[in-house]
Amino acid sequence: MKWLRRIGIGLVMFLAFFAMLFVCWQHRQAWFGYDVYRVESFSMLPTLQPNDIVIVNLRAFDFLEPQVNDIVVLIDPNIPTQKLIKRIHAVPGESTSFITKSTKLHEATRLPVTTREKVTVNNLAGYFVLGDNPSQSSDSRDFGVVNLSILVGKVVWVY
Repeated sequence: MKWLRRIGIGLVMFLAFFAMLFVCWQHRQAWFGYDVYRVESFSMLPTLQPNDIVIVNLRAFDFLEPQVNDIVVLIDPNIPTQKLIKRIHAVPGESTSFITKSTKLHEATRLPVTTREKVTVNNLAGYFVLGDNPSQSSDSRDFGVVNLSILVGKVVWVY
């Protein structure tokens, strides 16, 4: 009968552990410095598809600085309750160039005219982040460079 009791206790412990995992998943609690996010936009196509699941190391930048080409999760500077997934394009102290596209009405013909302009930023004061799909991305071209304090973590796995 002792073996039956041990099996029962083991089963209860097993079920309690998985119930705790389920509750933490539902409440988006970070476990052991990692968290799970779902990609919700087209800004990182073709690298990340909408509805992809990513595992993020929340402690990646505790001891190491973010590097160029790291894919990171950051707090949206415009909407602090939302998070964005972007790629680091340049780090503090570097220079970077990117192309901006704007559409204006031509004064004489009143037709829309699209212009492209190359912009160079020298000696960055923060991290310059870009989406892999520039036409669908809100990134440093819109809100400027970001500080280390709003970087949530580094994407380490994609499912």
